[in-house]
Amino acid sequence: MGLFDDLVNAAKDAAHSINESMENARKERGSGCSNYNNPPPALPAKPIQTSVNNHNVQFMLSQDFIEEPGFASSVISFKYCPAGFENEYNAIIDDDGNKSYRVFSISIETCPTELFEIDELINNYINTGDSIGARDFVEFEDGIYLFKACIETYGYLEHIYVLRNDNEDTEDYSFLLLNYEKEIQGTPLEQKLIACFNGVANSLTLS
Repeated sequence: MGLFDDLVNAAKDAAHSINESMENARKERGSGCSNYNNPPPALPAKPIQTSVNNHNVQFMLSQDFIEEPGFASSVISFKYCPAGFENEYNAIIDDDGNKSYRVFSISIETCPTELFEIDELINNYINTGDSIGARDFVEFEDGIYLFKACIETYGYLEHIYVLRNDNEDTEDYSFLLLNYEKEIQGTPLEQKLIACFNGVANSLTLS
């Protein structure tokens, strides 16, 4: 084997190594980050207070979440940002160096019209009793919640608990919202987020 063959084989090996690295990077981006499948244990919950529709609201939320501005309709909003993993879970830098952020958030929302699919779901339920387009739908006969459900919107999954309201105007309905990218569906991270969200819903009180 001559020098040329040695160079060709070396180039092939280098190309294979580069392709393997690129494929691994692609898989990493596709799954979001390695900790989707191995998220850190949830931190202890802390008490949160706010007000919704002239009611004082209290609930418990894991310290993995920090307050953020949220949507225009958000009363209060928190993004998932576990200590030590802030960039891995939230920051995305594209090939041009532009930074964007993933969405893993828990919030209390008012005015469902700001979020069309949720507004449509609440309207359908109030007016017809239907839950078309929703999955994991559970209706509550009593208590502070009317129903809970999950819907898919533009690559995101949105879990909601709709607070009970005797007003027929659906714009007056408030709800808890867990919002995250569909790509984490079926992972331990999704299970952790849902557990934290259910913890909020189960601990929430109105006065």
